[in-house]
Amino acid sequence: MKRILRIICLLALPFISCSKYASGPSYYMPDDSSVSSDSDSSGFELSSLARMFAALPIGLDQMEEVKDAASSSIGNGYDEEYTMKQLIEAPGCGVGDSPTKAGSYARPLRDMIAEYLQVQTKASAGDVEDYLNALSQSDLQLYWPYSEDWDGEELPIITFDPGYGSDYNYGYRISLDADGAHVVDSVFVDEQVAREHPVWVINQNDDAEHKPLELYRPAVARCPVAAGHDVTNGFRDVTPDPDR
Repeated sequence: MKRILRIICLLALPFISCSKYASGPSYYMPDDSSVSSDSDSSGFELSSLARMFAALPIGLDQMEEVKDAASSSIGNGYDEEYTMKQLIEAPGCGVGDSPTKAGSYARPLRDMIAEYLQVQTKASAGDVEDYLNALSQSDLQLYWPYSEDWDGEELPIITFDPGYGSDYNYGYRISLDADGAHVVDSVFVDEQVAREHPVWVINQNDDAEHKPLELYRPAVARCPVAAGHDVTNGFRDVTPDPDR
C-alpha cells in the first residue's frame, strides 16, 4: 500500500513541459482557494489522474478503444462510460460486457499508463502492477458524453469531476502540432464544449453495479437535459433514459 501511495503522491506533482509524453504551455494549476477535495474513496486524486491521461501519447487507436467501450455500455443500457476496471482488465469492454469480449488494440491505454508510471515515477514493475490493480478496483471511470457525435479525428479534452457541483471545470486539450508532436493546452470545459468536442470526464461510476432494469424504475429522478449527457451536474454521469 505504501508503494501505491508513493506513486499517487508523485503523480500529484506538476508536470514538466519538456516531458517526452506531452509538450506545450505549462499546465494550469488552480490555487488552493479554487479547488476542493477531488479524491475518491480509494485515495486516487482525480485531478492527478486527468493530468496523467493528458500526458499519454493518445492517438486514434486509444480514441477507438474508449469509443468502443462507451458504445458497448450504451448498448447494455448504461451511460457512455468506461470503468477503470474494464480499462485495466478488459480493454474496450463496456459496462455489462463479458471480459472475454475485450478488443484487440495495438497499444491499449493500460499499457500506456504502465509505461508512463515506469518512466515518470521510476516505479518498479511490481509497483506499477500494484497501482494498476488498485486503480481497477476503484469506482472510477472515463465518461464520454456525446461520444456518438465524435468525428473520428479530434483528440480528447480530459477533465475531471471537481467535487463541488460546479457546472464547469478546467481540462487538458490534446492536439498535434505541424510536426505531429503532441501538444497539451489548458482549456475551459462546460456543457457547450462537451457538445462540440470529445471530452473525457474522470469521475466516479454510480451505476455499474446495477442492472439496467433497476435504473429504469419510475421513482428515479430524471435529469432535465438529454440522458447520458449531463456534464454540468458536477461532471457526473446520469441515469440512462429507457426510451433513448
